[in-house]
Amino acid sequence: MSKLPFLLLFIPLVNTCNQASQQQAQKCPEKACTMMFASIPVKFVDNNGQPAAVKNYKAVNLRTKEDITHQDNSNTTGSFFAVADDSDLKKLTEAGDDIEVTATDSASNKQVSGIIKVSGGVCACHVARISGPEEIKVN
Repeated sequence: MSKLPFLLLFIPLVNTCNQASQQQAQKCPEKACTMMFASIPVKFVDNNGQPAAVKNYKAVNLRTKEDITHQDNSNTTGSFFAVADDSDLKKLTEAGDDIEVTATDSASNKQVSGIIKVSGGVCACHVARISGPEEIKVN
């Protein structure tokens, strides 16, 4: 009997959440989305176009000032990083947000940056690059 009051409170809560999800879904037009997981990459290169190792990579949404650096990118030294991916859809607008990416060249300790405009939004299937470089030169 002690579980009955809990269940009686839980059922309306679940129903409310379900209605909110349905209302949100009704605001979006019907789309045929693929099951692929999209990512917007950026590559850091030297003057010859060869991959350049960088450290301290960071991606910040300039509209919200939110750091959207993915954990697998934050403490990594490399030349290829994700600016945003489908896990960031709801953090982005359909019109697109400017994402500032910064990193430090491992060889010279010079900081470089670039701005990449990425779209998303609640109704979007996937993130998409609107503008901005695919490669950023470090030298």
